[in-house]
Amino acid sequence: ESYFNPYAYCWGDNSTGQLGTGSSEKLGIRPKALKREYDAQGGKIKFWFDELALGRNHSCATVKVKKFGTVEEEKRIACWGSNEKFQLNEAVSKVLLSPNYPVTRINKLMFSIDDIFVGSDFSCAAGSQLLGGIENRVFCWGDNSSGQLGSDDPKATTSPDFVFPEPHEVD
Repeated sequence: ESYFNPYAYCWGDNSTGQLGTGSSEKLGIRPKALKREYDAQGGKIKFWFDELALGRNHSCATVKVKKFGTVEEEKRIACWGSNEKFQLNEAVSKVLLSPNYPVTRINKLMFSIDDIFVGSDFSCAAGSQLLGGIENRVFCWGDNSSGQLGSDDPKATTSPDFVFPEPHEVD
């Protein structure tokens, strides 16, 4: 028999809200549950944490959300903490003290998210398009000052882009 706990707990430095508890209170060694619901039109949307990716000033997770009107679940991305370089996939540069609305749209396409990764001021995810032929792709957003997003443009971006637009073999 397995046990499933939909909560995630964090502790430590929380100066930019990177622990997702709803405040920037320093927690030290006292674990606190991350907020796991989002206020949306028509009520609250609850989600369950699947996989966490923790950075110095921001964090992201793959979360499970029930599809509207069904019992099926889909994996989405939620991020929180510092958004100085748009690493939260948010258009405004601000701090989010709890997870943002879990998204599945990448470049206006719906994706099933398999994995999430965070760097210093950028985030990446891996997944496949829900209705279409794009499979097993990595896409990134945030700071690109050192080319970490796989693009020649050094500007930070809120718009996730494929690291390699077309699949290719690596030598």
